[in-house]
Amino acid sequence: MITKILIIITTLSLLPLSGCGMVELAQLPHEKVENWRTFDPNDYDIEIIRKDDGSTSYNWTRNTDFNEKDNVLPYWKHSGALFKNNVIEGQLNGKAYPVIFDTGCNPMIVISERLVTESDLPVFFFKPDNKQSSFALVIADSLKIGSLELTDYPCGLWSHKAEFRIFGLPIHKPELILIPLNMMRQFNYFKFDNLNKEVAFSKASSFAAADKSEWLSLPFRIEGLYLLLDVSIEGMETTLRLDTGAQYQLKLDESIVQELFKKRPDFAKAWKKNTYLYRPYAGGKITGKKFTAKSIHFSNQKLDRVELIYADINQDKGYQGIIGYELFEKTVMVLDFKKNLMWVKKAKGSRFEQ
Repeated sequence: MITKILIIITTLSLLPLSGCGMVELAQLPHEKVENWRTFDPNDYDIEIIRKDDGSTSYNWTRNTDFNEKDNVLPYWKHSGALFKNNVIEGQLNGKAYPVIFDTGCNPMIVISERLVTESDLPVFFFKPDNKQSSFALVIADSLKIGSLELTDYPCGLWSHKAEFRIFGLPIHKPELILIPLNMMRQFNYFKFDNLNKEVAFSKASSFAAADKSEWLSLPFRIEGLYLLLDVSIEGMETTLRLDTGAQYQLKLDESIVQELFKKRPDFAKAWKKNTYLYRPYAGGKITGKKFTAKSIHFSNQKLDRVELIYADINQDKGYQGIIGYELFEKTVMVLDFKKNLMWVKKAKGSRFEQ
């Protein structure tokens, strides 16, 4: 028993981008779905649209009351999320669960299978003949996050469940709630404060930088489901997607990195090592290369000690890389949805230090 506990503790500490290849990510079918509670979409004014190509979509209208209050919520250390930062506490049917504000999650709130079964939430399977591998809608009876209160609210359940394993033995099943960009945009701003270890958001007030010289500001735009920024990297114009649920610093297309190698021979000579991206619900386990750039020009700011990841598969989705949440360690990052600006504090000890 002691040995098993030590393996679990060690493995969990290594999981996020550790380069620990022994950890496997299994994507498994739903279990015991015959015992799950179901619902009729018509009872919640949800329109299910069956298309000729066999796909299914949905449509609904909800008048959500975003309470006019300022919210400041502390980070919450919870092993069910496996995230270093950006995890806060939410209440689902009166029980506490980890919540992540994830700009990479769209278009709806996502609830993991474990929460669905523990809270006995009603579901609607899009593939009733194959429920074990079907995406589903879930009705959250009561979901509270700060002043945000949702009742009988439609959420999403992925078409599989995720399970981390080592030597074939299950060690962890993620339990979390992902709040998507679509919902975050309903507030004036979100502030991810890695100095005070808290997340702030508000519908009542706006963000204002006391001294703009202490901040880097970059305009962003929303295109479809993505929050995109145009960023010059070592003089190369790139479009990057911001993903506050990604537990790395900067991931670039290999084509961009190869051009960087030409511009910066020190990048080409830097020691590369294998790394593993664990994406429980999209993409699974992906192998890439990682190296540390001692300095890199990012827009009009020089960043220090940035870990760059690249893989063989390019994004090819209208952007050339992803800015992950860990780039903002030891600083403050604000998404100002009123002005469409991302603010990053040039905090001492951070990669954005002046």
